[in-house]
Amino acid sequence: MAKAAKPKTGARYKTGLSTLRRIHGDAGVEVLEKLARTAPKLSEFVIAFAFGEIYARPQLSLRDRQIATVASCATLGHALPQLKSHINGALNLGITEDEIVEILMQMAVYAGFPAALNAVGAAAEVFAARRAKPKPRAARRGR
Repeated sequence: MAKAAKPKTGARYKTGLSTLRRIHGDAGVEVLEKLARTAPKLSEFVIAFAFGEIYARPQLSLRDRQIATVASCATLGHALPQLKSHINGALNLGITEDEIVEILMQMAVYAGFPAALNAVGAAAEVFAARRAKPKPRAARRGR
C-alpha cells in the first residue's frame, strides 16, 4: 500500500496556510507552530482542513466566515483564546469594532447574557491590545 503524502506538502495544506495568513497574519502561523511542537498532526489538520478546505470554499467570503466564527466561539462560552484570535482575524479582514460588538450582542439572544458579556470582555481586551501596539512609522524621506 502506498504511503499517503504528508499534509504539509499537499495542496490543501498550502491553501490552508495561505488562508490562515490572510486572516491571522504571522500570529496565526505562530500559534499553530507552537501547537505543532506538542501535537503536530492536530496542527496540520487545522491548517489543511479548517483553513484549506472549509475557509477556502467560495460560497462565503472570508469576512462572512469570520463573522460566523466569532459568533460561534462566543456562544461556546469556553473558547476565549480562540475567540480573541478570531476577533483579531475579523479586524484584520476589515470588520469594525462596532460590528464585532453587534455580533456579540446578538449572541446574548441565543447563548445568554453571561456568554455575550464574557465575549464582549474578550473583545475589549483585543481592542485595547491593538490600540496599545505602536504603529509603524512611515519611512523618513531623505532631504
